Amino acid sequence: FAFDPQGNVWWGTYAALYRYDGKEWKYYTSDNSPMPCSAVTDLKIDNKGVLWGTLGFLGENGALFKLEESTWTIYSTENSGLPTSFPMCLDIDSNNRIWMHCRDRGGEVGKNSGSGLTCFDGNKWISYTTKNSHIPSNTIWDIVVDKYDRVWMGTAEAGLTCLDGDTWTNYNMENSDIASNEVSCILIDEYRNYIWMNHLYGSGIS
Repeated sequence: FAFDPQGNVWWGTYAALYRYDGKEWKYYTSDNSPMPCSAVTDLKIDNKGVLWGTLGFLGENGALFKLEESTWTIYSTENSGLPTSFPMCLDIDSNNRIWMHCRDRGGEVGKNSGSGLTCFDGNKWISYTTKNSHIPSNTIWDIVVDKYDRVWMGTAEAGLTCLDGDTWTNYNMENSDIASNEVSCILIDEYRNYIWMNHLYGSGIS
């Protein structure tokens, strides 16, 4: 889900992008919009009220999209620095930089699968992988940017990772009390100053 400044609720599914204004529903698919496929995997609103989302499913051509009022912009591997056509999750910092993860087209996950972390500042694209940075896994399940613009990532097989400027910090089962190295979902609890995370394969939460 995402909520824009006009009070609209945006809802992404594997079948369509929906908008609810409190009275009426509207939906967008690859048949009635520029979206290359109808599977929406994540949605966020930037500080200008613009909707960003990731599209893609196994075997389909995905993309990063921007919807500003009624104007669509589609970013694909053909016209941008998007590393693959299978973007899965994103978040946006206070400077409206888009932080996202793209999976392998075949859907493989693990330390050596996927394209790591990609940043788009509106002009330049930068990708961080295990080959050119200290990110511990190339598969990211979830991304959250906190109020200090630190980028928190839940990874496959490597725990919780934080990028703070140029500094990487990794929390795993060897150096912390994290319950599992599979971190599938993250939420920032600003009231308690906690980070809550869910773990795959029945390992609970940390």
